[in-house]
Amino acid sequence: MNAWEAAALLAVLSIFAPVSAVLVLPKGVNRTTYCESCLATVQELKSGLSLPSPELSKSTVEKELRKVCQAQIFKESKLLSAKACKHLVDINKGPFVEVILTENKDKLEAFLCYEHSKACTGLKREDFRDKTEGFHDTMVEEILKREGQKVRRVKPVHHGNSNNMAFRKEEL
Repeated sequence: MNAWEAAALLAVLSIFAPVSAVLVLPKGVNRTTYCESCLATVQELKSGLSLPSPELSKSTVEKELRKVCQAQIFKESKLLSAKACKHLVDINKGPFVEVILTENKDKLEAFLCYEHSKACTGLKREDFRDKTEGFHDTMVEEILKREGQKVRRVKPVHHGNSNNMAFRKEEL
């Protein structure tokens, strides 16, 4: 292997190594569960701390972090895991407290689940899938039958030559 090949290999490895080396999942928890649990943890923290709140202290945030993983949502959901929540809080306690106290409260999910913990980095979530998947003409016909009186139907615009301008103008 010559020097150029070694440099190229090192460059490629340096791109992929930081992301994969940072994220360590707890045993028995997959990436999707880890990410969704992180997002649920942030939501529970927001509601538990009544965010946005200007009177937050470090001790208040730490107290909420200790009890957040006992929330009912982790017991009821099959997709969320209290084990993943506890792992996230234990590993990232310092950054979580710092970010909650200093950053914009609307962007906590991005800071905590993507930047600091890397729990959701590189993961395509279910919520972002195309919701129109399976939307066919038969569905449109059913909607038109059901809601036909509320739908305004117009004549289609025909593309023709410029000699037909008066007709096209009336059509529009």
